[in-house]
Amino acid sequence: SPRTGFDCSGLVKYVFAQVGVSLPHYTVSQWNYPGAVSVPQNQLQPGDLVFFNGLDHVGIYIGYGYFIDSPHTGASVQIDSLSEPWFASRYDGARRILGTSLAGVPQAATPTAFTAGSGSAFTSNVVYFTH
Repeated sequence: SPRTGFDCSGLVKYVFAQVGVSLPHYTVSQWNYPGAVSVPQNQLQPGDLVFFNGLDHVGIYIGYGYFIDSPHTGASVQIDSLSEPWFASRYDGARRILGTSLAGVPQAATPTAFTAGSGSAFTSNVVYFTH
């Protein structure tokens, strides 16, 4: 939950529920979701699901090579980079959930600057946080 933290697939389930999409809780089920299609890494878009480590971990791509995820049950949500060695070496692929888009998701008028756990900086005009 937002108060106690998430596991990775619970975070994905929660975020997609906020925009009206009901996903299953487990990573393999999210990978196999009937409304999902494969996406090549060079065609990732914000909102795509990125999977790692034999489908044992999932995050939500946010653009510019970064994604949000929860590293383990009860952990805080963090921003990670696809180029970080652990993620780069264990990347399984990505899925796009059809019928979803960023339409209606609040976007900042100007890009907001972020710093990932690795210390890398990036900007994005798509900012969606919930409390």
